[in-house]
Amino acid sequence: MPKLVITGVDAQGRSCVASCEQLPDANPFNRSSFTADPAATDAALGWVDPADAAAIYEPPPGRSWTVIAQIDPHEQDVRQRTEAPVPGLDERGFHVTRTLDYVYVIDGPLLLDLEAETIDVSPGDVVIQQATRHAWRNLGDHPVRMFTVMVSLEAG
Repeated sequence: MPKLVITGVDAQGRSCVASCEQLPDANPFNRSSFTADPAATDAALGWVDPADAAAIYEPPPGRSWTVIAQIDPHEQDVRQRTEAPVPGLDERGFHVTRTLDYVYVIDGPLLLDLEAETIDVSPGDVVIQQATRHAWRNLGDHPVRMFTVMVSLEAG
């Protein structure tokens, strides 16, 4: 059964899983909801030093992007990061954006690495990233796709 994973920041300031719950069966009366709390999203923006942000992955302030992201198998992904470094990504692929991201995992499985923990995500899972430092790892041998809506947390 698919799950909803919401990321946050723990008391030590590390990215973590704030909640993880099973999504209800497809039925118009069974709903799982996430309401973006303006105070929480303001706090999330406060966690991100603009100098550390992977700005290349961010929509302009006040805007949103939809992206079908492809995560290549881990060895290939590491090789690509080594050959063509991206500002804001470290050697393990960890990065943070000043965005609220709604991620639907199309293929899988994937590992979502956070600073405090790692969680498995599978096809059908939904991840809500609240401007948290993270990396994606594909331990399989085929690319994995995710559909993502990225909402800028900065006023336009």
